[in-house]
Amino acid sequence: MPAQRYGTLFYGFYQLATPWAPGSPSFKCIANPVTRTGVLDSGGVAGQCNGELRLDFNQWMRANPAALGSPFVAGQVFYAQGWFRDPAAPKQTNLSNGLRFTLCD
Repeated sequence: MPAQRYGTLFYGFYQLATPWAPGSPSFKCIANPVTRTGVLDSGGVAGQCNGELRLDFNQWMRANPAALGSPFVAGQVFYAQGWFRDPAAPKQTNLSNGLRFTLCD
């Protein structure tokens, strides 16, 4: 993703592809309800596409024991996606590709 941008990761339990905004290349890939994990800085070098939104989900679960999905259990499936500021885009934001992951022991 673009460097030096702010964004968040959000997750839910169900897939649903919905256009993000008219004219946007982004799709929201997760159905409600969703939970946002907090503001993240993409890092990287300004003007380049070497940024990333990164989160240790295990640590985040321990710090947020009442979050959507708790009690968290092995085998639980989540769908996650990144949201970030993009001033040139419709709605001035964009979304990453969707990601599916399963909790392990």
